[in-house]
Amino acid sequence: LNCPTQDKVTCSFEFMGMSGSEGTSGISGATYVAAPTTDIIYNSSSNASRISEGGSVLAMPNGVTEFSLNITNNLRELTTVGYSEAQGIGTGQCAVTGNLTTYFGSLAIYTKAKALTTTSANLILTNSTKAYVFTLPRIQLDAPRPNAGGLNQDVTVNATINAAEDSTT
Repeated sequence: LNCPTQDKVTCSFEFMGMSGSEGTSGISGATYVAAPTTDIIYNSSSNASRISEGGSVLAMPNGVTEFSLNITNNLRELTTVGYSEAQGIGTGQCAVTGNLTTYFGSLAIYTKAKALTTTSANLILTNSTKAYVFTLPRIQLDAPRPNAGGLNQDVTVNATINAAEDSTT
């Protein structure tokens, strides 16, 4: 999931399977829903209704310039000699990572990232009466990188997001 400033919110998925086949009809007993024809593109200007850290909305002077989220299950195909298709799917550790870039209006984000303070993050995307809510109840911001581009340019700070299992939620 990528939510850059004044642009489309984008998301991509990858799927893994052991084999596949072609069909000419639907799956027996399955219900199919028509693809939506409206309200399908979200943007970071009018649809990102809330980005928060530690329960507080990130607003100026530390306004968010980019938020990204990556969920990787680290699955892998188990292939063997003599077979053209995978013989199984190996499981891996689920890793939830991302990046948070804000204006460097105060030391708040930078200090938390530098100290590896455990906090939380939340992103809400809304469109009409629909919403996508991404909640990370336990994260650490890590490797804060202030970016002072040059004269007459804004200073930002970029921190890596590392999520961990939260046993209470």
